[in-house]
Amino acid sequence: MENSIKAAVYTALNSALSVTIYNGAPLNAPLPYVDIDEFSANDWSTKDFTGSRSEMRIHVWHTNRDTCATIMGQIRTALDRVSLTFAGENFTQGQYKSSQSITDVDGVTRHGWVDIEYLSHN
Repeated sequence: MENSIKAAVYTALNSALSVTIYNGAPLNAPLPYVDIDEFSANDWSTKDFTGSRSEMRIHVWHTNRDTCATIMGQIRTALDRVSLTFAGENFTQGQYKSSQSITDVDGVTRHGWVDIEYLSHN
């Protein structure tokens, strides 16, 4: 399921953003970029269905604070309350959970992240 959700998120973000999107950014990737590599999942099953609660932390790397914030807003717009479609799942809709940005340890680079939750069942 992780690969299916990441593929659907990549497709949605690729249409909404004008920066490079990685699923595991290479070391020293040129800025700016977005990385969708961080993913976790937990059981969300009931007696009636098998399901999962998945969360993605989408990272934004940029040198400009305002542009980093703009990209984070574009991610939220592209994924919050938007249904993703992929094989094997009956319902998957993103919900914005939180976001934050900080100045990286180099003192120049801005690092932001957006947390999106997905609930799905099959």
